[in-house]
Amino acid sequence: MLRVLLFVSLFSCYFCEDIDYSTENSTEIYEIFDDENLLPDLPELDGRIIGGTPANIYQLPYQVSLQLSRQHICGGSIIHPSYILTAAHCVDGQSSRKFTVRAGSSHTSGGGTISRVCSIRKHSSYNDYNQDNDIAVLKLCNSLPIGDGIQKVALPEQNEVTHDGSVATVSGWGYTSEGSGEITRTLQQVQVPLVNQVACRRLYRGTGSITENMICAGETAEGGKDSCQGDSGGPLVQQGKQIGVVSWGYGCARPRYPGVYTRISKYRNWIKSHTNI
Repeated sequence: MLRVLLFVSLFSCYFCEDIDYSTENSTEIYEIFDDENLLPDLPELDGRIIGGTPANIYQLPYQVSLQLSRQHICGGSIIHPSYILTAAHCVDGQSSRKFTVRAGSSHTSGGGTISRVCSIRKHSSYNDYNQDNDIAVLKLCNSLPIGDGIQKVALPEQNEVTHDGSVATVSGWGYTSEGSGEITRTLQQVQVPLVNQVACRRLYRGTGSITENMICAGETAEGGKDSCQGDSGGPLVQQGKQIGVVSWGYGCARPRYPGVYTRISKYRNWIKSHTNI
């Protein structure tokens, strides 16, 4: 089954408080500190992104959890204290006032800092049929406090070249196996090799369309390492530079079908035009 990696979480949140987003105080940042009722901000040794390992936010300080009604639905990355990069399909059809971002925590349900999203800039040519131009920038109502556990990630230059076979790291809180229906409690990471563009297009022939705006990564021979539902919008990073945004794929970690990511180097000028960074 062709998947878009969005973990939809529209069910009732039994621990969420009602929030009035219509007030003028919409720029307030909430700092949520761990207590005995919240998970400690340390990696657990069980559960993993498919084929990966637990990670601490201090290893991946650019990673954020994008939340709808205080429930994790997608990942994202800090590209500036006031801007988050994510996938267009994560925010498609939604109002900015429904979203918050949790930064500085290894967990989606506690720790770190929560900030409201004030505006969404989705790519105007986003195609929800083949997921082309699957990219969006979120402007926060107030800047994140840069420090331990909260750092921006570097971006490539426009049309910067990547190298087939080189390894990159993808991270998130998505499903630990295809169709598991559960996100992980703790941030996970996995290393995946970049796949040749022509080869990826051939593998997906008849299943999906691989455009020049996409980059593929994963174990094509054996499978077993991939992002999955709930990881959407999260970063694919190589040598400290974000080269991709988790977008879509055929199943999760299946042999012959690598994960497909939005290729950031095709959008560097677009990002700059909407953020001035």
